[in-house]
Amino acid sequence: RRRTVAPPASSPPQALASTMALNPPCESDGEPLPLENEVMVLSRGGVVLDASIDGRKLRLAGHCVLSNLRIVFIAAEQSSQSGVTAVDLPLAHTHDERFNQPIFGCNSMSGVTAPIVGGNVQSPIRWAIEFREGGVGVWLPHFYTVLRNMREHLAAAPGATPSRPAPSAPPLDGRNAYVDPSDPSRLYVQES
Repeated sequence: RRRTVAPPASSPPQALASTMALNPPCESDGEPLPLENEVMVLSRGGVVLDASIDGRKLRLAGHCVLSNLRIVFIAAEQSSQSGVTAVDLPLAHTHDERFNQPIFGCNSMSGVTAPIVGGNVQSPIRWAIEFREGGVGVWLPHFYTVLRNMREHLAAAPGATPSRPAPSAPPLDGRNAYVDPSDPSRLYVQES
């Protein structure tokens, strides 16, 4: 699927930033509204999010979208207990990330995302994303490349603000074949 993503004209980044973490704004098709300078990299279905958010435990099934700025988990159904439809995990605030490959059970990624000043979460989010359907041969290299780009960007520009250019997404240069038949990830292609 080919898709060009541009920042929404109607929602300034400051308005979007204030709602980040729980229930970030999404388009009618369930995809997250892009932030300023955000490039969508891939979408991955068949995942389950386990998260501890402000003392509440959540377990939601759905899909994740990885961009050059964040991971957005979108629930397949709204949680009746919590009212959560999506969770935003900004990469600039993420640490202690780890890929887990248990002997029994699903592969997963886990980590901690610090709260955003002015956001609607007060304490760090401890999260794990379980990959319930298929492998992770596409997700892992893209996730680690995007995370490395973010950290290099932050190290080069201490105190970076959202108004500065964001780190770039990994290029799809035609020399690499991103094929893992067991990984249901969908890559986004940016049109120039």
